[in-house]
Amino acid sequence: MKWKMLILLMASAMLLLTGCTKKVIMEVTVIEAESTQVIVKDDDKGTEIAIDSGTLGEHDIEELLTGDRLRIEYDGDILETYPARISKLYNIEFIE
Repeated sequence: MKWKMLILLMASAMLLLTGCTKKVIMEVTVIEAESTQVIVKDDDKGTEIAIDSGTLGEHDIEELLTGDRLRIEYDGDILETYPARISKLYNIEFIE
């Protein structure tokens, strides 16, 4: 009986930990584009956020210019550094 309860608890914990993938969408403006990172400003909150070239993945950092408006989709986690950083980026779209 104890083994069944333990297995049930472990399976429940695994489902809770792996089943939650959230995606957050934010509209930003590029304020600085360098070869290793892009600094953007959240259009709603005014927060400056850095996106490293490694986080950009398939997106070419050289395509981004100061003043570009973007819609970014990320995991919702922002690292508490200065400037703040996005840990996992899913998608970038240009906004007119």
